[in-house]
Amino acid sequence: MLTLNEKIAELEDKIENQNDQIVFLQLENSIDQKKYLKLQENYNILETQYEAEKAIKPKSKWWEYVLIGLASFATGFMVGSF
Repeated sequence: MLTLNEKIAELEDKIENQNDQIVFLQLENSIDQKKYLKLQENYNILETQYEAEKAIKPKSKWWEYVLIGLASFATGFMVGSF
C-alpha cells in the first residue's frame, strides 16, 4: 500500500508526463500546420501557373481539321467518280 506522499509523487510524475506529451503534440501540430501551409502555397502557385498557360494556349481547332479532312475526302471521291 502506497503512502500519501508516494501517491502524490506518482500523480505529479503522471502530470509531468502529460505536460511533456502536450508540448510534443503541440510541436507536432505546428509542424503539420507548416506542411499544410507549404502545400497550400505550392497548390496556389501551380494553379496560377496553370491558369496563365491556359490563357496563353490557343483554343484547339480539332473540328476544323476534321472538316478539312472530310472535305478533302469528298472532293477526292467526286473527282474519282468522274
